[in-house]
Amino acid sequence: MRRYDPEVPAVAADPDGLLQVFLNLIRNGIEAMAGGGELTVRTRFERVAPQCGGRAAAVAEVADRGPGIPPHVQQQLFNPFFTTKAEGTGLGLPISVRIVEEHGGTIEMQSRVGEGSTFRVLLPLVGDNEGARR
Repeated sequence: MRRYDPEVPAVAADPDGLLQVFLNLIRNGIEAMAGGGELTVRTRFERVAPQCGGRAAAVAEVADRGPGIPPHVQQQLFNPFFTTKAEGTGLGLPISVRIVEEHGGTIEMQSRVGEGSTFRVLLPLVGDNEGARR
């Protein structure tokens, strides 16, 4: 399912890098729902994003209705080489975090066991040094 806010302004970004980030998040969500489920991608505008230094940000969320991530795994999820997959390298999320941080943004994760997980990518807007304080 897709839910896009047409009012989300542009961000300055490397399209190949962000493609890698979103492919990784979407693939992880699909793999988390091995028995099927619903994956939702949403975009929206956040006027003041403390995670981006109080600047305005474009927000993209990838949410799955998989089994959720246990707290002990959440603590290690962004560590290089940590994986719960038999075939995984444990580099997808750490590389995604690096790419997003290189764009001045951040990745957040919320998960509840039995309910699913949501990964939020926040990216500051083009030329917005003052955020909503203007």
